Amino acid sequence: MRRSLSLLMLSAVLVAQEANRGKDLYDQALNSFTGSGPSRNPLTAVDQLQQSSDLGYVPVQTALGTLYDRGLVVARDPQRADDLYVKAARRGDRLAGWLVGRLTVRGDISPTSGDHDQLLRTSAESGDAFGEYLLGLRLKDRDDASAAFQFFHQAAEQGLPYAAYETGIALRNGRGTNLNKLEAYQWLLASMQQGVSEAVIPVSELESELGSKQTEVAKNLARDLKDRTLRVKHANGCTGWDGELDRIPTPPPLETQRYCR
Repeated sequence: MRRSLSLLMLSAVLVAQEANRGKDLYDQALNSFTGSGPSRNPLTAVDQLQQSSDLGYVPVQTALGTLYDRGLVVARDPQRADDLYVKAARRGDRLAGWLVGRLTVRGDISPTSGDHDQLLRTSAESGDAFGEYLLGLRLKDRDDASAAFQFFHQAAEQGLPYAAYETGIALRNGRGTNLNKLEAYQWLLASMQQGVSEAVIPVSELESELGSKQTEVAKNLARDLKDRTLRVKHANGCTGWDGELDRIPTPPPLETQRYCR
């Protein structure tokens, strides 16, 4: 009995040491990615990330996957990225969960089981805006309009402009939700003001349908909506990178990823 207990304690100590070593290597890798001159060495950083990943440190599996996903320092390899994201997502990393979904939505991989969709759903149901939005796209492709609208709306409330666009289109058409052109206009106007060019025509069409008085009311409501859903208010630091608000969001930079969980 004592021997078994001792072995269990020793195993726990070794696991903790490996986790600490994995985190140390991750921190060293981030340092190697930054700076200038001899202090900056991306190739060393990749090696450190791989060592940390081999030790099972979850955040670094997502980080290393990002490099293969985008072809940064290493050759682009979506399948390798997916393998790393799946490992991390299965261990509860919601950032990895929506990055798995992103590869699927982009068509970079063709999942052979429902595991990928479940990992994306877990990320979405944890309240991650990107997980909600990407799951909405998956559900929309499957003609599950009601569920798609639910997740688009949740992501729109957290400030993702393309989620706002999808929410507005659904409300305008009464697809997956009750038809409501006044509210549709608000979401579409908010998305247009954040750079969604696809919203320009439906906004113009709705202005004609609503008339000048209702349009003025809707514009005031849209201003309040935009203030309420301002991305920076909901992001907790997980914001501010190029491609964040694209139709298919890009992965956050390594330094930003710690705010995205």
